[in-house]
Amino acid sequence: MLDTFTLEVFTALVASDFGLTDGSGTNIKLELIEAQSVGAAAAGMSREPFSLTFGGPREPLLAQGTYRLAHGELGEFDLFMVPIGQDADSTRYEAVFA
Repeated sequence: MLDTFTLEVFTALVASDFGLTDGSGTNIKLELIEAQSVGAAAAGMSREPFSLTFGGPREPLLAQGTYRLAHGELGEFDLFMVPIGQDADSTRYEAVFA
């Protein structure tokens, strides 16, 4: 499924909510806050590389890893995410598609 995802798919979903389930079964709501290109597709690549930035609650802080996400339009899928920053109220996570 991940191989069909493109920047355009996620650009249309900016500001929408995704449900995340961690390994312990805890459900967390994330908001897609940005979808952006990270460069042109190289020879042999099937899509333009892009990154997604999600915003979530400050706690629990999720470690870098693969999580099950769910979205009303996309269904459920596994995504590798990395925490990239925190402020007083939230944590940001990034996923990169090459």
